[in-house]
Amino acid sequence: MIGAVISFCACAGAPVTVAPVGPPARLGTSRGSGQLIVYSATEEKEVGKMSPYYLRTEYVINRPDGKLFKWVPNHTGNMDQTTQVVALPAGNYEVVALSESYGRVHVPIVIKGGQTTEVDLEGRWAKRGHATSEAPVVRLPNGQVIGWSASPAETGFKQ
Repeated sequence: MIGAVISFCACAGAPVTVAPVGPPARLGTSRGSGQLIVYSATEEKEVGKMSPYYLRTEYVINRPDGKLFKWVPNHTGNMDQTTQVVALPAGNYEVVALSESYGRVHVPIVIKGGQTTEVDLEGRWAKRGHATSEAPVVRLPNGQVIGWSASPAETGFKQ
């Protein structure tokens, strides 16, 4: 597992880095815990002659200083297609994950107590019921919305 994390983080090529993503509401607290949901890219898997299924790819959560905080497999079983919900103490982190359109991306995130931060690297933001006109959003270079914008003042990341 450690080898997978190291090879995942040490991929060649310049990764895409975007603006900070946070929960949709400007409310919440800097104490307690919040939740993170990352819709990472999927990988097709097959078992015998059954229909294929799509596992979400793993990702890592780093502290603002770049040190590893947590590795997330982003599924709970060999055939589970459900995205994991991760409880995190309120604070600033960075998600390093695979997107469907850009490969490895670095996404600074803000976790607020009692709130959920979503990062959509699959490209299904609107299909999840989110309207982009409700609040400022963060986009990949191709215009794909990946989450609600967190103001730079809320983060410990340099812009």
